[in-house]
Amino acid sequence: VVGGRPSAGKTALTLQIMLNMARSHKVAYFSLETRAQKIYDRLVSCYTHTPFPAIKDGQVKDATAMAAGYTEFSKLHFAVVEAAGWTVEQVKAKSVGLGAEIIFIDYLSLIHSEGKNRYEKTTNISLDLHVMAQQSEITVIALSQLSRGGDGNSPELTDLRESGQIEQDADVVLLLSKVDSDQDGSDRYLKIAKNKEGSTGTILLSFAGGYQTFREVENRYG
Repeated sequence: VVGGRPSAGKTALTLQIMLNMARSHKVAYFSLETRAQKIYDRLVSCYTHTPFPAIKDGQVKDATAMAAGYTEFSKLHFAVVEAAGWTVEQVKAKSVGLGAEIIFIDYLSLIHSEGKNRYEKTTNISLDLHVMAQQSEITVIALSQLSRGGDGNSPELTDLRESGQIEQDADVVLLLSKVDSDQDGSDRYLKIAKNKEGSTGTILLSFAGGYQTFREVENRYG
């Protein structure tokens, strides 16, 4: 699970992770609120290091670098799937059909599920994704919103919105946050809050929004 508050950069981070995974694995990115074309624009910006605003506005002045990078980009093994209103079963069926080894879900609580309230629905979604991962042997990376109650503080596992089941089901939980929540600066903390088979800690990242890319600027600490 990759958690973060709005504008923390969850989608950008997971798209960059997906691009790296897609070099050697079949990956699917299920977008439940953003059109596929917008996702592809961000991916091309990240992979070819072309300014994202120029791609978005159709004003790329020199497309040489983008064209050269796109040749390699097209060889990556991934698919972007528009999945607004889908259930876990629909996600599973599509994943199996694509032969995906790894899937990303942006984001978890937007999946359609039965339940009397948001707590029950989110709990059921988390449980269903956990069962899906176990039965199909597909790695599931789900994005999750964090509650606003902790704004300005380092996020914790308890900030995962709407259900404690997410924390329980996840093998790994990464929490992304701005270093200064009151500013639009580039620095982010990536907190490894849970890791069933490894260590935890915090990594300092720098985010280049113009190119939709993160990079590590310090070794892990904490």
